[in-house]
Amino acid sequence: MKSQTKFLVAGVIGALGFLAVQPAAAAAAAAAAATAKPAAKPATAPALPAPPPQPLVIEPQAIDAALKSFVDSQKIVGVSALVYQNDKEVYFGAYGFADRENNKPMSRDTVVQIFSMTKPITGVALMKLYERGKFQLDDPLEMYAPEFANLKVYAGVDDAGQPKYEAPKRKVTVRDVLRHTAGFTAGGGDQTAVGAIYKQIDPRARTNTLAQVAEKLGQVPLAYQPGTRWRYSMTSDSDACLRSSKRAPRPTATSGSPTTTRPARS
Repeated sequence: MKSQTKFLVAGVIGALGFLAVQPAAAAAAAAAAATAKPAAKPATAPALPAPPPQPLVIEPQAIDAALKSFVDSQKIVGVSALVYQNDKEVYFGAYGFADRENNKPMSRDTVVQIFSMTKPITGVALMKLYERGKFQLDDPLEMYAPEFANLKVYAGVDDAGQPKYEAPKRKVTVRDVLRHTAGFTAGGGDQTAVGAIYKQIDPRARTNTLAQVAEKLGQVPLAYQPGTRWRYSMTSDSDACLRSSKRAPRPTATSGSPTTTRPARS
């Protein structure tokens, strides 16, 4: 529902008059003008208060339709969604199967695997350090993780079909790795030479240490110039590399401290 805002426009219309005086009376008029009190400024209308923020409107029918479409199109087998607003549950819906072979429907108590849960931990830990002035968002990533000091950027292919690379037009920053604009590829569907190099080096291998992840990821060319595009990738993994670097303000071990993982409200 669109909010309506009323504007109050106040206008003041003045009249300009011209008074002709005789030379003898001019001096008296000038003296009177010098001692006269300045005219009071016209009153202005008080500023209107800002309209209150509109509450987020939850449309259960729209969410239901979206979830159902995922299942009907066979993009997924089962799905559920839960929405909390102002400490109250305002929506829950479940569609499809938790176990298709055994005809078990998706339900509120279905146990599922949730990916990428290290990202909130490393992100919160970094933001806490930022609040303490330990780094700036536009600091180069290589300032804390030198493994990323010699990155190249994929620039297409030449006439012979060979990949071309160029220097970054600017450094990858901490801000870039926090918002997935650094230029890193995610592998997967990347059919370019960058994707091939990524698969060969395999920075996501579970046998890699965190130091090896940084070393290998730093060898993969960027898929695009830093800051020019958004692509979900291993940037949050480089967050962890930043936190574990010898040049970082504090080690990663503190990321799981109670001040990071405890509830926001006590």
